[in-house]
Amino acid sequence: MPIEGPEGLILLFPHDAYDAIGRHKFQDEWEGGYFHTGPKLPDYETVNRQLEAGTISRADTPAGLEEGQESYERRQVRARRSIHVFNLLFETLSFDKAGSWRKNINGKWEAISYSAWDEDKDLKILLEDCLDAQINKNDPAPVQIGIEKEGLEKFLRGWAMSTPAGESVTEVTRARNRPSIDLDMVIKKLLKWEATGKLKSWVNSEKIHSVRRGSGWRTEVCRLLLRKKLNWYPTAKSPKLPPNAETLRDLLKDTFDDIEVRASQPR
Repeated sequence: MPIEGPEGLILLFPHDAYDAIGRHKFQDEWEGGYFHTGPKLPDYETVNRQLEAGTISRADTPAGLEEGQESYERRQVRARRSIHVFNLLFETLSFDKAGSWRKNINGKWEAISYSAWDEDKDLKILLEDCLDAQINKNDPAPVQIGIEKEGLEKFLRGWAMSTPAGESVTEVTRARNRPSIDLDMVIKKLLKWEATGKLKSWVNSEKIHSVRRGSGWRTEVCRLLLRKKLNWYPTAKSPKLPPNAETLRDLLKDTFDDIEVRASQPR
């Protein structure tokens, strides 16, 4: 929610700016209400290999590992996006694309120089703490950092020229007149591969599993499907497809489950 700042400026809380960047970057795939703290999540298979080798203990494994590979990889994608969006927010401030302010001990707003974001490491920590408190902990404590709404909107509008002039990019939840995800063509291609026997060999032998370490056959198949999307949809007005293989894999879960059942059945 925008707040009134000094000199007639309208400021955004850090979590609003973070969410605006996330929605602008990942559009319908962005999941709000989460800010990743701590180290990056390693690949599912990497952790399991380390467990088998005894190089780490069960107590040292990332949260969610026990939920299974697909659930863990969804968690990993969400964490990766959160880290990426935070880095974009930090770059927005440190490159002076949007002005920022900080409350002093008297509760008065003071301007933060863009160079201070690189020079004062405590500022980055404060920004992370604000996001963690506002998003993960729903902490109502007073916010210490404000980000200029006009500067952020101008930056995001220039970053994505598809935003109509005059529309507030910090409030956009879905691009206008944009066709929804069309899975029909994807499923047709998937079933064609199944009919030719490609998928059965992949499912039963897990041959494709070794192509990219840490990814299951479903994810690899989705990468192949997405690489062909330009041939299916040659114009900019065509229906969009998910931005990554993990999202497409989740959308095709029921289809993949059916394929696995059929592949396990004897002829």
